[in-house]
Amino acid sequence: MNGYDLAVGNVLSPGSWVNIVGTVDGSGLMNLYENGALIGTKNAGTNVANLSFSNNYIGKSNWAGDSTWDGKISNVQIYNRALTASEATQNFNAVRSRYGM
Repeated sequence: MNGYDLAVGNVLSPGSWVNIVGTVDGSGLMNLYENGALIGTKNAGTNVANLSFSNNYIGKSNWAGDSTWDGKISNVQIYNRALTASEATQNFNAVRSRYGM
């Protein structure tokens, strides 16, 4: 991996909707949110300047041997900037009732 991984353990529970938000800002700070709460952070440094968005996968990684996501993905949003913590929480709160949360 190129320093872009952010491992936080198993955050997904079978049969439950979970809102996951990942951000990377211009300085290389990566944040991961679950249901509006910060659950992990990592500084990838200036390596993020080399990120390529030409091969994106939603529901599958691009590493050989990995399988596809066996579940449902309800919504995907891609921004041209990193969301703030309050924006991640605001987006979660805006849709949570739709999924019984």
